[in-house]
Amino acid sequence: MRIPLELRTQESPAQAEAALLEIANFGLQAIQLGDRPLRLWFSRPKVNVSSRPLLRLVNARDCRRTAWVRVFYQGGLIGELDVRIPAQWASFVLDMSEALGQNPGAWPEVLELAVSAAENPVGLVDSLQPGSLPALLVGKGQRLGPTSAWVAVPGGAVSPMQRMLGDFLLSRAANDYLGWMIGCTTTGLCNLHQATGEASYLQALRRRLAGVGEGFPLEGRKGRGEVVEEPGYIDPLNQKLESFAPVAALAYLQQVEPTLERAQLLRALGGQMLETARQGRDFLTTEGCFTLAFPLAACATVLHEPAWWEVAWQACARRWDFLYRGECVIQRAYHDGRRYMVNWARGIAWLVLGTAQTALQLPPDHPGRAELASRLAGIAHLLLQSQRPDGLWSVFTDRPDLPVETSGSAGIAAGLALAVQAGWLGTGALQAALRCAQGLEGFLEPDGCLGGVSQHNPASEVALQTHYRIRAAWGTGLFAQLVAALQGMV
Repeated sequence: MRIPLELRTQESPAQAEAALLEIANFGLQAIQLGDRPLRLWFSRPKVNVSSRPLLRLVNARDCRRTAWVRVFYQGGLIGELDVRIPAQWASFVLDMSEALGQNPGAWPEVLELAVSAAENPVGLVDSLQPGSLPALLVGKGQRLGPTSAWVAVPGGAVSPMQRMLGDFLLSRAANDYLGWMIGCTTTGLCNLHQATGEASYLQALRRRLAGVGEGFPLEGRKGRGEVVEEPGYIDPLNQKLESFAPVAALAYLQQVEPTLERAQLLRALGGQMLETARQGRDFLTTEGCFTLAFPLAACATVLHEPAWWEVAWQACARRWDFLYRGECVIQRAYHDGRRYMVNWARGIAWLVLGTAQTALQLPPDHPGRAELASRLAGIAHLLLQSQRPDGLWSVFTDRPDLPVETSGSAGIAAGLALAVQAGWLGTGALQAALRCAQGLEGFLEPDGCLGGVSQHNPASEVALQTHYRIRAAWGTGLFAQLVAALQGMV
């Protein structure tokens, strides 16, 4: 789906006093928040129809704190944001309609806001670390990374789903920092392009792979030996296991638009993934199915390396053997018996979705494909049994008393839908995926970002069980994979 240009969301990046600016990763500009309100300025977004004015604040650094972020306009408090343990580049949104109205003609040419932060003691102590309060990404010239912004979302008949597919995923708002997070949105863009043929998804993918983040850029580099001046640059050949996820999208781009340079980079990255897959570890996680097996299999496909398929599907099977225990899925388990995040929805999503995506990279007659398909068929009853009446899954799927978790639900349903599409599962799984997609629509925010997402792992199991949820680009990417998988089946 595409939104007519005149109805597209418009945004104006934040600017701050030069004397207050600091340099964050990749040379991005940041401003540290504290008790004293600091001023931000925004030019009026270029929109001429009734629109909802949103303030999007983007966290600059990994911040293991619980805090209030307070926003002031014309001397008065217009909103407080409850910000808990935010990841780098996580965004938080405040609707300013009450203060500004929804008539752009009445908005100021330049909006001046003041923002402060204060501690918010909410009783979470096991995951907190000492450190500063949140900082914000700001800077008008930051074209490759995210930035805080004044966002104008036009009204009318455009649905949140259209916002997600035709706007949010194509914008800088969908940028994440960590590789596994980036992999969710880049895979979503690949799947949408493959399902719809819409060139805008491929264009957005190119921009994202040429952007910044952990291990980036992957696209548009002159060579691995070049000197990169950006502060905080991480060479993509020195990534940890979870950071390989975006390589699957790079492999897809090579399939669509092959180049010698990209092939060379994929071969180097494939070698690094092979080395990582073969390393002995004292623990395994379900993430490895999505962040290691899947991109390795994708590289094997585009580079015609059948030996890599073997390593990829066996990396999946090894995790099934170690982490799937009949009625439970363990997100992280150690060989000494320790185990964490049992039946966590997103942990199950990594196992199910990662396995489906990996299997689909294997040739139809490959024995590993049939083996992985049988694993998905074997867990389907547990997934369907634990699905809630609203179509989603609880944050811990065996605890229906706990709140829902949208990103894990999207990932589980996307895995089911891909398995149905491949002929490995039947009507029951398709209906479950459809119910989940319908339920998730109600969690889309006005700009198309998915809300209702549980925080990343450092928040701890205790924090995840609370009703506190965030909006997340990575959750939106998982939902996009579900939408793409359902194309043509409904």
